[in-house]
Parts: sequence; structure tokens; C-alpha cells
Amino acid sequence: MLDVTAEFFVEGWRDPRSPGCAPADPEPEGSLNASLPPGQRLPVVVHANPRELAGWRNAVRAAFRATGAPEIPAGVPCAIMITFRLWPPRKVPAERLGEPATKPDLDKLERAILDALTYQKAKPRGKTGAMNPEQCYAFRDDSQVCAISSRKRYCAPGEMPGAQIVVGRLTRGFEQPLLL
Repeated sequence: MLDVTAEFFVEGWRDPRSPGCAPADPEPEGSLNASLPPGQRLPVVVHANPRELAGWRNAVRAAFRATGAPEIPAGVPCAIMITFRLWPPRKVPAERLGEPATKPDLDKLERAILDALTYQKAKPRGKTGAMNPEQCYAFRDDSQVCAISSRKRYCAPGEMPGAQIVVGRLTRGFEQPLLL
């Protein structure tokens, strides 16, 4: 059985530099790019889409924080169900829209959500070294996630892109597959 801890919707990330813009699709975790700057011995590794990914992760954390749900303690098995809603292509008639068998990859979308909801060591702020009070997470380590069910679909008319997320503890005897 799934003991639901939090259920929430995250609207697609909006670029704050473009006020009034429509929300974007959920951001995938993306690939890492490595480069060796001139004169350096070690490569610099960065995400392929760092600004969008950071904005999406912050939106996921803020939506989870708004639920007021407690953290699932370390070592407690949990499950997560996610439905990603994506903008449909502009040139395809609505009656011909099926499931989005296109990018972004479902596993990369899942990874971005799991990373956003996983404990991150708070970085000290300023010269005082005060810890960030905004730190919040659903679980201590994403290895606690023992069951995951996710799908991606196109937005229905009137819907906004984003992700509907349910996080909960797994209880003994849970053998049913999670279905969305």
C-alpha cells in the first residue's frame, strides 16, 4: 500500500527575464558536457541546460515545500508517481495527437524530479556562513525510491504544461504496480 505523503502540481518553468511568456515544458535532467579550459589540468563539467534545469528544480522544490509535507526519513522505502504534461506540437491536428513518442526522454524527466526532491547539502550563505533555510526535500536519498510510475502526455485543451507528482511511503505487502 502507498501511504501518500504529498500530492502536488508543478507548472512548467517560466524564464523570469521574459515576463508574460507561456510556461515551458518540464525540463529533463539532460546530459553533461565537459570541456578543458586553456591552461587548466581538470575539465569543467556542466549540464547541457543549466539555467532551465535549475529553474525547473526550484519550481519542483517550491511546490513540494508548499504542501507542508514532512521528509520521508532515511532508509524508509518510498514510491513516486509522475504525470508529465507537454505542449502538443503546433502543426498536428488535435485528433491526431497520441502519446508524445519524442524528446524529452521520460527517464531524464524522472531524474530531474528525483534530483529536485532529494536532500542536497545546504550551501553556506554570505560571510556569516548561515545555512539556507529554504532547503527542503521529500527523501534523504533517491535510492529510497523503490517504485516509480511515470508517463508523459500532451496537454489537453486549457491545461498548462508541468508535472503532477505524488510521493509516498511504501508499506509492507505492496505488490501492486503503480498505475497512473
